[in-house]
Amino acid sequence: MNRRHRKRRGSGFVRGLFVFLLLLLALYVFLGREERPASVPSWEPIPGETAEEAGTEEPAAEETETAGEEESSSVSLYCRSLLSDADRAIYDRILEGITSGEETEVPTLDPDALSRVYTSVMADHPEIFYTDGYTYTTYRSFGATRALSFTARYTVSDKERTAYQSAIDAAVEEILQGAPKDGGDFAKILYVYNTIIQNTAYDTGAAHNQDIYSVFVLKKSVCSGYAKAAQLLLQKLGIETALVTGTAQGGAHAWDLVLADGDWTYVDPTWGDAEFLDQSGASSEDLSGINYDYLCVTTEDLSSTHSFGVPYALPDCTATKDNYYVHEGLYFTRYDKDQLAEIAQQAEQTGQGVLRLRCADDAVFQKMKADLVDGRAIYSYLPGSSSLRYSEDDSLHTLSFYLEG
Repeated sequence: MNRRHRKRRGSGFVRGLFVFLLLLLALYVFLGREERPASVPSWEPIPGETAEEAGTEEPAAEETETAGEEESSSVSLYCRSLLSDADRAIYDRILEGITSGEETEVPTLDPDALSRVYTSVMADHPEIFYTDGYTYTTYRSFGATRALSFTARYTVSDKERTAYQSAIDAAVEEILQGAPKDGGDFAKILYVYNTIIQNTAYDTGAAHNQDIYSVFVLKKSVCSGYAKAAQLLLQKLGIETALVTGTAQGGAHAWDLVLADGDWTYVDPTWGDAEFLDQSGASSEDLSGINYDYLCVTTEDLSSTHSFGVPYALPDCTATKDNYYVHEGLYFTRYDKDQLAEIAQQAEQTGQGVLRLRCADDAVFQKMKADLVDGRAIYSYLPGSSSLRYSEDDSLHTLSFYLEG
């Protein structure tokens, strides 16, 4: 009797074990960990290429890109300031994941939100030179998404990152030592603009040309490198700056949104490099010099040649007080010959090599061009020059005369 009872208990154990294994199988089917790498279009510009040629086709279902790190300085972060509290929490977790190098759970279940906020992180943090994207992992149970995690994708080893960072820090520190202490934000912006252009060769084949290492260490880059390097320096100097991407002349491009003396303005250091303008076929000034047409310009000015392509809101930049031509007294609201004579005399005396002018509208521009160029009146203002070359920009109404002995 006892033996049969023990047999029945043994059979029940086997049946229980069988049910348990079935449950494990069910959990295996309904609980899932799904990792999805994604390729996100590079929003870093290679001028002269169309978006398609630059590899900016539509991304796959799940997205990736490059991520952010700790703040460059104590300045406000433009894109983060635009986010809701919920998106700021995602932003901070992404940043934490990038700097820690570890898989990090993010407070969202929406891959699109992750991608959108990731773009904001990257627009605020030019110091992140060591990633080119991310993967996200979806955790599911019983067919529903329960969690999403973020993992940055790194382009260099930890050892390389440390060495690269050390080289970048040394270059940045040297540049900052020469920054002006007076003159307001404009003086600092002008210094950064000139320094980046004078020390960087525009080279589409440059290594690391999508990040700041190419500018500060290799000294060869494309527009993404120019814009991020300028952004980093301006942030270090206490000037709020965000990266803006879009297109210019049909190709992917990047430039900076800058808070200059209390007003938002745009700065495009790549278009300030005459070497770039010559290669791209754009209107260029002195091929050995610097073009200031896109230093602290308005939204209206920039829109004549650039198109915006970012998912975050941008201000309508209307202030002109820090525009290069206005600030330097080279802006003409009418054809003022006395003003022109004074500017020309200063250009010759200081050996600037170029006389730059900007007109307030097309009527003033056409009048000055007709007299100075067609009527050759420019020689009466520059008697020390036996021959002159000039360039013009119809959209911004600028004229540049190159002084030759």
